[in-house]
Parts: sequence; structure tokens; C-alpha cells
Amino acid sequence: VKTDPAPPTPAPANSRIGSLGLVNKFGIIVKLELDVVAQLTKGDILDVYRDDNKIGEIVVDKMHAPEEKYPHGSVECLRGQGGIQKNDEVRRKK
Repeated sequence: VKTDPAPPTPAPANSRIGSLGLVNKFGIIVKLELDVVAQLTKGDILDVYRDDNKIGEIVVDKMHAPEEKYPHGSVECLRGQGGIQKNDEVRRKK
């Protein structure tokens, strides 16, 4: 009898999914938390927070597999609204 592995547990609706690892004129990279990359798709809008205050939005463009600098994967995002910066917290849009 073959059993399929259980799907990853989705994160709560407005929980942290990662942090901004890179923000510059060439792009935005979100360093993801464990088991988040499979829950995101191109076009998803994510909220960006600093000190628990929403300061902007970004849009998922490309997903990347885990690598040394981003052990749980990463996503490239397009700039949305707001003055975002490296290390800001990224959460699912409410």
C-alpha cells in the first residue's frame, strides 16, 4: 500500500512567510520560511511590514528552489506600493 505524504500545512492567513533579503533597482528577493514556497504562485500579492505596521505590497514573479543563501527557497517579486527595505517582514495579504 502506497501512501502519499501529507501536504504541507498552510500558514495562517496573515502570518509571516519570510523577510526581504534583497531590495534594489534590479529586484526584490524574499527569503522564505520553511514550507512556504509551494504555497505561492506568480501574481500573489504579499504585504510588507516593519515594526508590525504595513508599509507596502509586493507581487510574486518567480519562485526559486532552496540554495545556500536561502535554505527554504526564495521568490523574486515586483515592486508594488510603499517604501520597503531589506529585512522588512513579508506576510500573506489579509
